[in-house]
Amino acid sequence: MRELRHDFRRYYGVSYDEVALDEALDLVETLPAGSLFKASLGAVFEWSSERRMAADIANLLYICACRLSGRTDELSLPYTTPESRQRSAAYAERSKRVRATIENTEWEEV
Repeated sequence: MRELRHDFRRYYGVSYDEVALDEALDLVETLPAGSLFKASLGAVFEWSSERRMAADIANLLYICACRLSGRTDELSLPYTTPESRQRSAAYAERSKRVRATIENTEWEEV
């Protein structure tokens, strides 16, 4: 509810309490990605489309600069999207569980 109150002020210039229920529902549905309410729904909505495009451009420029300078090692992009951070965290957690399973398993000599 707090996010909606803030977003209504920020994007529509009205108080959430001043709007009729049916209009409030329409306004909630049209909140853009990057708004506090949409960001609370999941990582895919955390960034606005403008922020995504700016990050993509910055990442591409970084890759071009690295390639032009002759750098051939694995590149770590300066801007990672919320979804990729979430995937990386899930991958790290799975890797940690697999390592623990391997280390804690008693292996028979073959």
